[in-house]
Amino acid sequence: MTDEILRPSDEQISFFQREGYVILENWISEEMVERLRAIIDIEIERVHRQMDKLGKDISGINHRDSRYFIPHNHERHQAALDHTFGPEMEGVCRSFLGDEVQLFLDQLLIKAPMKGNQPGLKFGWHQDAGYISHSRPEYLTCWTALDEMSEENGTVRVLPLPRMDSPGPVDHVMEEGSNDMIGYHGDDPGILAIVPAGSVVVFSSYTFHCSGPNLTSRQRRAYLTQYSKEPIMNQEGTGLHIKAVPFLEKGEKVCPEEVVSI
Repeated sequence: MTDEILRPSDEQISFFQREGYVILENWISEEMVERLRAIIDIEIERVHRQMDKLGKDISGINHRDSRYFIPHNHERHQAALDHTFGPEMEGVCRSFLGDEVQLFLDQLLIKAPMKGNQPGLKFGWHQDAGYISHSRPEYLTCWTALDEMSEENGTVRVLPLPRMDSPGPVDHVMEEGSNDMIGYHGDDPGILAIVPAGSVVVFSSYTFHCSGPNLTSRQRRAYLTQYSKEPIMNQEGTGLHIKAVPFLEKGEKVCPEEVVSI
């Protein structure tokens, strides 16, 4: 892995500011993609053990053998930490957030392959801010493809800001069965991210996005990292909503370099 900071071009930055998203193809090295893939089965097994203890096959928006959202991997795996605070993500954060950056959340996003007639579950139209109903903060999401992405395997779709009814946060409602928060009910299909592994789709927490079912015989794998300029607090204002791990302070990199929590 190189220490050279990779930065989006001026054209890519302008596109993001206008459209609310930008696609950075082949942004992450093949080596890093392989390192992140290597932790997936370990993490799925860990989630299954938790589900077994609860006697459940659905826990929040996790659905056994169908769809997984597994957070805080940077606390358990050096590969996840190296990616989350690596030079590629540093360049993105400096370009879109500036000199003050904190990690809000990182998580694996996995859609299981077809099982009989059941595909890996879709994920409904939402803004990431729609999952934080008490404050609706604006922050940055980096969706990193760990597989070649296609419509068939359920890649992410984004709705460009100019095609939204309004550019800000909207009310969301929970979808029965999936537990997804849904905030867009229109018929615009959005823009499909048909990208190779190692590409990153960067978008605002106000940008609507969704993903289709995985209709293939292989997992569809991605890694999500989300960053904010300042801490995102809980409803009471007494603590953090999720995380606020320092990444950049006054332009200096201050993030952890080794996993310390196992």
